[in-house]
Amino acid sequence: AVFDGSSFIYSDTVNKAVGGLNKEVCYAAWFRTTDKTASQVIISCTETGGFNLGINPSDAVGYIRAELYANGSYCSMKDYSTDNLENNKWYFILANYNGSTFDLWLNDTKISSADKSGIIGYPSNSNVKFTIGSEANPETNADQCFKGNIADVRVYNRALTDEQIV
Repeated sequence: AVFDGSSFIYSDTVNKAVGGLNKEVCYAAWFRTTDKTASQVIISCTETGGFNLGINPSDAVGYIRAELYANGSYCSMKDYSTDNLENNKWYFILANYNGSTFDLWLNDTKISSADKSGIIGYPSNSNVKFTIGSEANPETNADQCFKGNIADVRVYNRALTDEQIV
């Protein structure tokens, strides 16, 4: 799908299934941004819980972001600089949580890993939906809509092994 910086897609079907993922999850997408300097969300099911993937150039150095809410707090990975990205080039991004470790992959390389354990917490607000191309509540986060293309979004109800990812 093509996103112009103001469009997004809700998925009630995925939203209902996502709430049942409480011990493991793997989520991924192909993306091609047209503006690596803009703060953008690729996929999201967050607002006081859940998970997301995005690009955040808001610090002195921009970064690829993956977040997961488990055991009452967020684990945020922000280790890969957006300086390494090229506009209009396709990338595969994947976040994988196996109940004790949270990993972030870009293409076929693990770029970040963190120890994290516990049950995945999801938003208690039923209006928060699984969203492609924006934060889960785009009305209040319109400045983070994606600019470019997102394809082949995947959410697994289990963690994948490194061999399955590569």
